[in-house]
Amino acid sequence: MKTHTHLLAVLCLFLSFFVSGLSQKTVIPATSFGERGLPYTILDIQQDSRGFIWFASLNGLVRYDGYNYVLYQHNPFDTTSLAHDFVSCIIEDRQDGSLWVGTNNGLSHFDPRTEKFTNYYHQPGDTSSLPGNIIIRLAQSDNGDIWIGTLQDGLGRFEKANGRFRKYQAFRKENICLQDVWGIVPDGGRLWLGTGMGIFTLDIPTGRSAPVVLPDDPEEGARSRWAIAMRRQDEGGILVRLDSGKEYLLNPNDHSLQFIRNCPGHGFQNRVLPFTDREGNTWIALEEGGFLKQSPYSPKFKPFGIEYEGTTFGREDPIVQTADSALWLGHYGNGMLRVDGRTGEKTRYFEEKDNPLSRIIGLAAGPGSSVWALSKGRLVQVDPQLGPIHTFSFPDSYFSFSPSTIMVDSRGW
Repeated sequence: MKTHTHLLAVLCLFLSFFVSGLSQKTVIPATSFGERGLPYTILDIQQDSRGFIWFASLNGLVRYDGYNYVLYQHNPFDTTSLAHDFVSCIIEDRQDGSLWVGTNNGLSHFDPRTEKFTNYYHQPGDTSSLPGNIIIRLAQSDNGDIWIGTLQDGLGRFEKANGRFRKYQAFRKENICLQDVWGIVPDGGRLWLGTGMGIFTLDIPTGRSAPVVLPDDPEEGARSRWAIAMRRQDEGGILVRLDSGKEYLLNPNDHSLQFIRNCPGHGFQNRVLPFTDREGNTWIALEEGGFLKQSPYSPKFKPFGIEYEGTTFGREDPIVQTADSALWLGHYGNGMLRVDGRTGEKTRYFEEKDNPLSRIIGLAAGPGSSVWALSKGRLVQVDPQLGPIHTFSFPDSYFSFSPSTIMVDSRGW
């Protein structure tokens, strides 16, 4: 009875949260993933002034130093952790080397010296707060202010001088597609903006916007107007990618568009333009998760991701590191995978399709080398040597909704 009392107390805590132990940061040796490397769906890639590569992913913010990945995630019990695990965009502040991180629930400002986040959220009724919580693009102007593109809430600006946010009225009452700001390129006293209704210029002093005429493409319909990604090129032009996959080079002087190429794809894949770091390596995010990396000394792209026995683990699924440095990766439908932190050896659990524990929806590090795994109607503690050592079942009638996340308290429960 005492055991069940402990269990119910723990379940009350993890009904709404997933916390990897109690830490916002997980260090993952690059060798743990083998040749295919980082398995997450990537939405943005940036390199900071210190040389680190940063990835915005559906599983959190990831830093890569060539040897290890460092995964930063949201911890509901730590106000200085990342605002949300769904990270869509990153920029480095040119003034102090900090990072601005756009998420699906607010804007995070990361101090690399303390590894702490300051988070900003939309406050209803407060016109000086963040315009909206779903951030999809960030950029910095010459004076250091941060421009914020949101989903359905238009364009915002963080004014560093007073610490206040400002929402631009031109994007308040227009068509909802115009309120989705997917691309921001500062250009002196104006901005180039990519939206669901095409490309616009915004005159910053007056707040007036004007459209840029796009080529007519009846076959693609609305996708031919949706400017899903934009970036200034070294030669001065602006690279524009539409949702249709077509890429153009925009001339800022005469607003002309030169067709570059067609990149077939959709969704997340089209949001991420190829990125070249200072060493000349080219990084391309993949729709199925992970990325490709090409060295300037080799014409071949090296694939990254993790796959085992025909299943890709950890792409959008739970992942946790236990005290013995092993990684545990869950999969909804194919069980979970343990990767030994020292040898890289892989062990699979609950892979049988008819096993109710094959549908992993939450993981948390347990005592020692054990892990707690949550599936619908089941909670199990697994030891790598002994296998399942504690299994609890709870019918749907226990809760008004199914538990979807899990954490472990200081006693290991």
